[in-house]
Amino acid sequence: YGIATNNISPLDVAKVEVLENHQPIKALRNRAYSDKSALNIKLKESARSKWRSTLNVAAGYADSSYAGGAAAAYDAALFTMNIGGKTNWMISAKANNVGVPIIKELTSFDDYNGFSSADYTSIEYLSGSPSYSPLGSRRNRLGNTQLFNLTNNEQIGEDYQLTTNAYYLREDLRSAAGAYTTYFLNDNSKRYVVEEENAHLERFSGHIDSKLVANTD
Repeated sequence: YGIATNNISPLDVAKVEVLENHQPIKALRNRAYSDKSALNIKLKESARSKWRSTLNVAAGYADSSYAGGAAAAYDAALFTMNIGGKTNWMISAKANNVGVPIIKELTSFDDYNGFSSADYTSIEYLSGSPSYSPLGSRRNRLGNTQLFNLTNNEQIGEDYQLTTNAYYLREDLRSAAGAYTTYFLNDNSKRYVVEEENAHLERFSGHIDSKLVANTD
């Protein structure tokens, strides 16, 4: 509902109602007190059951010998919805090749938090790992990520709702780090240590579920 509200044009809103002491569970109305409030947004007739879309695209291009030649970067998101009738649709698609992990938006299905260096070990006289970069993860990863999410809500009569949610996710994330350390030993000799670390995660996942909710007296 939050995503839908953020994408409704103010020109399509006919009225906004504030419902105080709102009890959404019909069986508890007049039986259990509620101190919660709710917003009821009513759309104009001309805006109901029509498709509304929002598109955000960012792109860049770099010609750098350090990066291995010319490279293009993009980050795109599309959201479209059809609400206001007995059948409501919300569809979103996101993709980028700059290493931003979109999976964080699916926390209700997965608690994955990204790369982990817990299993990484180095030789004993090294005190650190190149994994600990002062830059944020959005600035030191490369990869391709695509996410497609679909939500359908069907109102069946006055008391039943059927909700179906499905998503498909593809991730191909890569990170690389390096460190060059010089040790000056007691015998006036030097020891040079070059440490490199590369990580690659590739995964495909899909999920679909349907839920029938009965809210009756």
